[in-house]
Amino acid sequence: TPPEDEELAAVIEAHLPGRPLPVWSTKPATEIRPGDRVIAPGGAELTVSRIEHPFLDRDELICLIEDTPARWLAQPVQASAEVQVLS
Repeated sequence: TPPEDEELAAVIEAHLPGRPLPVWSTKPATEIRPGDRVIAPGGAELTVSRIEHPFLDRDELICLIEDTPARWLAQPVQASAEVQVLS
């Protein structure tokens, strides 16, 4: 039977033969949308579930948040930062 966890299924499928290699591109942090897989400037890799902007009442900060059954991670970034995005 297939796994019920969508994130686990995606990881398994990503390692099956015949899939193209992932391509990372750079985007301004302000263009990141929920669902994007990103590498934040600090090096953390996450799938964005939601975005808080402004963060901590500061317009210059954005918080990229991954909120899944497997993990919760919040990564604050400068609004002017460039972020690596899986395309």
